[in-house]
Amino acid sequence: MRQRFRSAILLIFFSLFAYLYFRLLAPLHGNSPLFWPLTVGIGLMEAVIAWLPLFFWMSEDTETHAYELFLERSAHVSMGFLSQLLFLTVVRDLMIAVLAIFGRASLVNRPEVGLYLIEAAAFLGILGFIVASNGPKVRRVSLAPNSGTTGGKEPLRIVQVSDLHVGVWIGKRYVNKVVRQIEALGPIDLLIFTGDIGDGDPTRHFADMIPLGKIPARIGKFAVNGNHEGYWNVVEWNERIRELGFRLLENESVFLETPSGPISIHGVSDSGADPKKALATVRPDVFSIFLAHQPKHADSAIAAGVRLQLSGHTHAGQFLPWSLF
Repeated sequence: MRQRFRSAILLIFFSLFAYLYFRLLAPLHGNSPLFWPLTVGIGLMEAVIAWLPLFFWMSEDTETHAYELFLERSAHVSMGFLSQLLFLTVVRDLMIAVLAIFGRASLVNRPEVGLYLIEAAAFLGILGFIVASNGPKVRRVSLAPNSGTTGGKEPLRIVQVSDLHVGVWIGKRYVNKVVRQIEALGPIDLLIFTGDIGDGDPTRHFADMIPLGKIPARIGKFAVNGNHEGYWNVVEWNERIRELGFRLLENESVFLETPSGPISIHGVSDSGADPKKALATVRPDVFSIFLAHQPKHADSAIAAGVRLQLSGHTHAGQFLPWSLF
């Protein structure tokens, strides 16, 4: 099974390199001194990306070494650049097919156009890095109460944080900015983590998360884990989340009395998720909140009569163009 996985990964990356080589790089041979630097550079990028699933993610060593952090950062940057380059190249080739109908394919089927695409991918990568480093945006959502729940009472103020990925890129400076954004909202009743808060070796990255534990919440703090905690050491990550003062829900539920009336909070672990068990205690007379890292459990939540599901995982498609899919 593992050998088949590795063979599939190698085939995918070889096909990707072949496509970019013949569509972008080969036309530069003999026409530009940048042919060899770009060919070697893109080849190294593909190699370091392939290293992630073939070696780093499959390693049973839970400790992350310094050279692995360097390679992981390089792989992430390469992934962003090549994904943009692949998209731009596909768009260019589609334009060639359309323009060929009118005999004008030569407008975009020239060697220098490949250089323009590489420059555009690099620019978009730098722009994306700047935008991402600037921190998340606060999205405010107001929910009208269902009949028979909190109508006429003071509404609950809930803050949900998801997919923070404290790890090789997201450190204490970024976390402190998130904390300041939350504190600027004023007093909150519930603080909710819906998974992928940590991403990497917990012994190396947990110190950067400590400011998150200092955010006050009048009623309580609750969390579920995500797939990225499971990629590393989910048991240790769970303990770290608890150290921050969060009640971690693992296929279970809790009932709370609040100034707005009774509520129930139900949560599923990302690995070994058992929504049936977590949602078995949903009551129609109590406002229920369902925490699931992945939104794929929505059908189970609807069937159980859940009033509000909070999830993450999709990252809104990450960035253009992938956010369109």
